Amino acid sequence: MSIPSGHRLRLPVLQILSEAEGEVYIDDLDNAVCDKLGISQEEREKYLPGRPQTKPYTVARNRIRFACLSLKLADWIQAPETKEGNKKRGYTIITDEGRKILQKIEEEGVEVINDKYLENSKAYREHLERKKARAQSESENSTRDDSEDSEDSADDNLIEKMEKVYKAIQNNLQEEILQKIMESEPKLLEKLSIKLMNKMGYGEKVTSEHTGKAGDGGVDAIVKEDTLGLGVINIQTKRYTADNVIQPAAIREFSGTLRSGVNKGVFITTSSFTKGAKEEAKLSNGQIILIDGEELARLMIKHEVGIKNTREPMNIQEVDDDYFEDL
Repeated sequence: MSIPSGHRLRLPVLQILSEAEGEVYIDDLDNAVCDKLGISQEEREKYLPGRPQTKPYTVARNRIRFACLSLKLADWIQAPETKEGNKKRGYTIITDEGRKILQKIEEEGVEVINDKYLENSKAYREHLERKKARAQSESENSTRDDSEDSEDSADDNLIEKMEKVYKAIQNNLQEEILQKIMESEPKLLEKLSIKLMNKMGYGEKVTSEHTGKAGDGGVDAIVKEDTLGLGVINIQTKRYTADNVIQPAAIREFSGTLRSGVNKGVFITTSSFTKGAKEEAKLSNGQIILIDGEELARLMIKHEVGIKNTREPMNIQEVDDDYFEDL
């Protein structure tokens, strides 16, 4: 049997995780899915075009990862937590919501969990709303005149199609980056913030500091404003889910850390900021910069933090799993 497309792997993944009654390691999940579907060894060893012929780049693993990502967005599966409350890397477990939906699927006789069926999940519907809002914003900012479409040449239409595909790839990449951060230990976002600021030209690696000390006013990291150290920038990070937005009080508290010689700060979150929080930041006259999850992922892609270029000659980017493991 050939390897099914990603959406046809969602149900087998749910079923296997349900039968396991506990966390499942990534390699074991891949093998279990292939065993359940009767995937031959030859098919399991097929690799993505233009990629190194190693296990992370098999077609099977990538399609199973695609299935898992959408199930995570629906909150039907998740990375299990350690005793310390951190996400356990490389493992997956079915959620209570996942068990409920699986029972519903079996009662209804559903054979394929398509994108429409994922909308049974409130979390997935919220994800679509954010995606729709982002697309609408991009559309409103576009200067292209739709009335001229009929006059466009075939080459112009091809370019537009390529741009749409590129945007779709970038949007998926942003979602993967944020998912990866949410699955990692909380301290990883603090380390990423330093790496990102360094890549953006704020200080050098040797002048960056990771804090997290008691009494630091919530400051998670400090970077030099330049290589000479003529100024410093306080960084605060919040690894929050999309529904846990940053309130004005958090910005006011962070503003208090910009005293004693420190007059600039960057507040980074994986979620977003309320209108009040944004207004609070404006009171700093540009001294406090807010970076929400969408902007964080965009900057990481732009400055190549935690991603790698693949699939020559198209130079398509994807999440670099090794980067997050080694950070």
